[in-house]
Amino acid sequence: MRRVVMILALLLLIFFGMYHKTGEYISSVYVSEAKLGLVGVSKDSLTFILTLVVPNPITLDLKYTSHNFSVYYDDNILAIVNTSSGMLIGGSKNTIIYTGQLPIEALKEWFYYHASHNWHSTFYAKGKIVVEFGPIKAPIYVHSKIEELHSNPFVEIVNKEFLGQRKDVGYYKLQYPSVKFSKVTWDGKTLRMKITYINNSTSPILIQFPTYEFRANNILLGTTITDSILIPGESTVESEIIIDTDTQNIGKFLLSHFSNGEKTVFELSMEGTIKYLGITKRGKIFDIKFEYKTHIFSQ
Repeated sequence: MRRVVMILALLLLIFFGMYHKTGEYISSVYVSEAKLGLVGVSKDSLTFILTLVVPNPITLDLKYTSHNFSVYYDDNILAIVNTSSGMLIGGSKNTIIYTGQLPIEALKEWFYYHASHNWHSTFYAKGKIVVEFGPIKAPIYVHSKIEELHSNPFVEIVNKEFLGQRKDVGYYKLQYPSVKFSKVTWDGKTLRMKITYINNSTSPILIQFPTYEFRANNILLGTTITDSILIPGESTVESEIIIDTDTQNIGKFLLSHFSNGEKTVFELSMEGTIKYLGITKRGKIFDIKFEYKTHIFSQ
């Protein structure tokens, strides 16, 4: 009987010692990787998955309960995701997958923030995973960086000269002015830019009531008409352009962007009636296209 009691006491010591050791080392469980993946795009939301890689260096399996996680950009919440209960296998890297919906209105709010903060934002996963081993419960607090996004779409056009076209009009060759863009800013609601027109010919060019358009994947984001522009021969003229964005179309642009593998072709164009050497012709004076990419969701 005494021997049985000693064996039971030893087992209890081992048992409680094991729990004590487990309690000590649960804090060594951590999240080593967090990433987003796009699952689908509908007319009013994105469906995505949040994947966390959680190494469990303890040799014991740890159960975790169902819980919620939040996806943030900087200090702003973007979406909430949830998971059911599961198991973190001991001595292994474990993958936890969450599914979430991102409404278009929340996506638009992120875009306005991102564009107005110099096209920079950082995505995080925040929350806690509560693990269990017998009577022991312990939270693993998570604040993991997903992606830091720098994505100004206008970098490739600023201070670059786009040569004007040459058009045959009867016996004449019509030389359109070249253009350069600078100080281009867009906060998602208003596009502002300085355009320098360069007339390399000796004859003056008059552009009457030019119309400027701003498009994304062929979706019209904004348009404006300005006063006529006179560009003397062999000279340059600068013009400040402001185009207000149609906020109703921002959602269409964003859905198009993510449906297209996070790529958009922006287009800045100007159409007007040009007078040159007695020639009058209506048409597009310039049509500049450039690509914008993001890498928020894993491809």
